[in-house]
Amino acid sequence: MHKHHKLQILLIAGVVVFVAGCSSNQSTPEGDENLIEPPSNGGTWTDPTTGYVWQNPPTEYTMTWDNAVDYCKSLNLDGKQWHLPTISELRSLIRDCAATQTGGSCGVTDICSSSPCSTSACIGCGGKSFYDCYWDPNLSGAYFYYWSASSYADSTGYAWGVNFHNARVNNSYKAYYNSNVRCVRAGP
Repeated sequence: MHKHHKLQILLIAGVVVFVAGCSSNQSTPEGDENLIEPPSNGGTWTDPTTGYVWQNPPTEYTMTWDNAVDYCKSLNLDGKQWHLPTISELRSLIRDCAATQTGGSCGVTDICSSSPCSTSACIGCGGKSFYDCYWDPNLSGAYFYYWSASSYADSTGYAWGVNFHNARVNNSYKAYYNSNVRCVRAGP
């Protein structure tokens, strides 16, 4: 098996933008090292630790928080109901960063979502190499910031999320910030 990397090159207003993502270990036909085949399980991955079922790969598009909530509610995947993950659900995807993994010293959870909960531990563990993420190797997608459904208690115009490149847990402005989206549902 080979680890395949996804690199998209976009031309926006005359500026070349590189968008990198992590991808799972998948074998590809000989001679086509850039092909990433869709998951054989219908676009989902079940976390063996939590039992949550995650959209995999996630949507390729970034969107505002309101659009992310609507997108997950209307996702038609495997005939089940999906939702934008809470911050605790999203943090359950973090691997290899003790500070921000579930139960780590970063205090941001579904129960504690105000500024005192966001300690220096929430900064994460630093950036991994260009194509590595702080999530299970069976997941794929852009490794940047992902929305959660959890609003920031100090200002509901902001929502919590996770940057999987550095395992950072922080909040962003809902209305103007476009971010990645990976929907979740209860298993099985």
